[in-house]
Formats: sequence, structure tokens, C-alpha cells
Amino acid sequence: MRRLLQVGSALLLALLTLLPVCMAVAACFGYRFRLGSYPAFAALTAVLSVVCAAVAFSLRREAAPVFRKFAALPAVVLPLAVLDALLVFLPCRTAFVGGCVLLCLPACFVFTACGTPSAAPRVVSLLLSGVLTVFAGGAAAFAAVFGNLARNTVVRALTSPDGAYIAEIISSDQGALGGDTFVDVRKNRGVTTPLFSVTPGRGQRVYSGDWGAQRDLEVRWTDNGDLLVNGQVCTFAGP
Repeated sequence: MRRLLQVGSALLLALLTLLPVCMAVAACFGYRFRLGSYPAFAALTAVLSVVCAAVAFSLRREAAPVFRKFAALPAVVLPLAVLDALLVFLPCRTAFVGGCVLLCLPACFVFTACGTPSAAPRVVSLLLSGVLTVFAGGAAAFAAVFGNLARNTVVRALTSPDGAYIAEIISSDQGALGGDTFVDVRKNRGVTTPLFSVTPGRGQRVYSGDWGAQRDLEVRWTDNGDLLVNGQVCTFAGP
């Protein structure tokens, strides 16, 4: 059982660390990291956390000595679980993902409470998790209330002659508030696999106009790579 707890906790920690680290590294280089399947990731995390919590609870006092040399390991699991819950639920707000999150968080709480060898890291972990939970709850509530106010739709995408950039004509519908029409330019790079995708982050905005203007908007690339919007050359940062 101790060996199972060691292996399971290591896998759980690696899984919980994967998403925030990959997103942070991608953001540093101006890219966006996304999982291929958020429900699958949420389900795997929930199952693994429940297994680790069950083993740690069954061992009770014998669980803490397992992590005597790595006291920080069980202490960081709960804060990471709260952070992952936010990063998984916001891009995929479904009942299934929400259920997995609600299953994972209590399990990680039990694992941290049973597996942390000393009181100090346990208290720090619980306090940090509480702060993150308040922040995550506020972010989720904000997304639920205001996340659907603006719906951005890519009406048309034009690739530059050299294939290095893509100009996207975006219609932003803001309901009763009206809307806008944007033209964004982004790099035509990225990696897409069944497990994950790494794509350029938000493009550079080169045009902003009234909602509905996309119907009469003339956007084209010239042979030398300039972007023309209604006959005007739009400048944007190169690679």
C-alpha cells in the first residue's frame, strides 16, 4: 500500500503540474496551450486523486511517514488541484467537468490532510488553497455571468502570400450593447495533436470598426506581404 501511495502521489503531482506549467511556458513565448480533451483530463485527475486519497486514508497515521523525505509533496497537491480546477473548468464549462472537479478537490483535501507529515506545511497548504478557492470561485462566477456577453466569430481568415501570417476578420456580437468588427493578425504557426495544441496567442489588432462592417469590409494581402483594409496599409509587428 505504501508503494502504491508513493507511485500514485507522484503521478498525481505530475498530472496536476502539467497544465499550469505548459500554459505558463507557452504564454512566455506568446503562445496558447490547450488540452485536446478537457473532460478526459478532468476524469483522469479525479480518478487518480480518489485512489490516492483512499490509500492515504486507509493508512492514516502510516501515510505521513511515507512522505517524510518529501514533506512538500502532499502539501502542494491541494493548491495545485484548486488551480487546475480553474484552468480546466473555464475553457470547458460542462456538468461532467464540474462533477470531476467536485470529486477531485475533496479527495485532494483528504490526501493532503493525511499525507502531510507536519502541521506547518499542512496549514500553509490549507490557507493557500482557501485563497485560491475564493479566487477560482470568483473567476468562475464572473465567467458564468459575463462570459457570454460577447461572442466573437471569425467571419473570414486570409493567409499572407508567404504563409507566415493569418488575418482574421472577427465579428464581435455584444447583444444589446451592439458589437464591433475587428481585424486581427497572428502568426501562422503552432502544433496540433490529439492530446494538446500549441497555437499563437491573441493576434495583433490592426482594425476596429462598427458591428456589421464585416459585410462591406475589404481585406486583402498584397504580393509583397502588406495587409490592406479598405485600401489602407495596416502595420503590424513582425516575427
